[in-house]
Amino acid sequence: MNIKNLEKIYTIIGYHFLVFLNSLYGIRIGELESRKIGHFSSPVYIYICEIKLGFVKEGPRDYYFFNKIISNKFLQKNWRNHFNIWPRVILEPIYFYAIHKKNFKILTPIRSWRWNSDPGTWQSYDIHGATYGMPSFLTYTESTEESFNALMRNIKKDINWNGKIITLHVRNPCFHKKQNSSSLELDLRDANIEDFKPAIEDLLDQGYAVLRMGKGNPQFDLINHSRYLDYSLSPHRADDLDFFILNKTFLHICTGSGFDDAVAVQLKRSVLLINATEWGHNIMRPYKMMAPKKFFCKKTNQFLNLKQVINQGIDIVGDLKTLNKLNPNIEVISLTGAEIKGCINEMVENINSGKKNNEYYEKFSEITYLAYGIKKPINISSHFASCNPWFLE
Repeated sequence: MNIKNLEKIYTIIGYHFLVFLNSLYGIRIGELESRKIGHFSSPVYIYICEIKLGFVKEGPRDYYFFNKIISNKFLQKNWRNHFNIWPRVILEPIYFYAIHKKNFKILTPIRSWRWNSDPGTWQSYDIHGATYGMPSFLTYTESTEESFNALMRNIKKDINWNGKIITLHVRNPCFHKKQNSSSLELDLRDANIEDFKPAIEDLLDQGYAVLRMGKGNPQFDLINHSRYLDYSLSPHRADDLDFFILNKTFLHICTGSGFDDAVAVQLKRSVLLINATEWGHNIMRPYKMMAPKKFFCKKTNQFLNLKQVINQGIDIVGDLKTLNKLNPNIEVISLTGAEIKGCINEMVENINSGKKNNEYYEKFSEITYLAYGIKKPINISSHFASCNPWFLE
């Protein structure tokens, strides 16, 4: 008998045994999806908050497993403090078989895209508002703080240093691939780091320190300044230090990923979503402001406005292949360096002044409410809206 047949027998026997144990003792199993940082951070954090506030019931006989791939070992260490973790090889095959059988009674109530595709209850949405006012549940060690101080030592010597860190995470083709990004074309959610150069230089002139976040990024040598650091290529880069730095950021600028969700949802820092796509999934997240990429229809020779993007389903498309199938006449236009700089300066001014909404927010929220049923969506950049007045028509 080969290994596959043995695994199949184990899965079926294990499944029926779990059904029996569930009927007697209420034992359930669940997955903590560690293979991707976006699935491993905010959804798990939201679930912990929901448990602590009583929105969902978690019992002492609920057991979980991590994936084979661990995207962030710091999160893995912290989540072990909140869940009963069992070996993956024992629980994983039974878990997937239960999904196949649609027996959700024996699964824990953590929301997962594997069996819940409802946009209104998506795993990264805080549908109960459970995270507001809750701590991050992350514990750092003294060595983490020492690493941070070593990283910042030279920056702090700068006489123009104003004590504020701005973090930047620009998604590129290396986000899921290990090849050098110079050999890969940008996908829909990717952006060119060089487009951010004018904004970075302007922030440095204002006295901020700018740290480029990420892991495995391509080399970017266009900025030479004592307060600019490509942390993604630093020998100090570590999973725990990622979160320690982001917890101290004055502003996090990003093009959109699960990594960025954690900054907004779990660490509750100010986040600007810029040059972004697939923002239909971000409307419910607590980002402070958005400035999206533009979609140009070659057939009509016009840009698509907000309503058209939503009506055509482009707002939830995450890759060029799917977009081309949906509408082959669409060309994706990234924001210019000047537009990016203007939006970032607007966000910095808003934080410093305490300004929340702008003159375009009412129109933007009216359209998004009709589309998504969300009363308080992310804000739209007034700089973006004024430069592209057709967007809210």
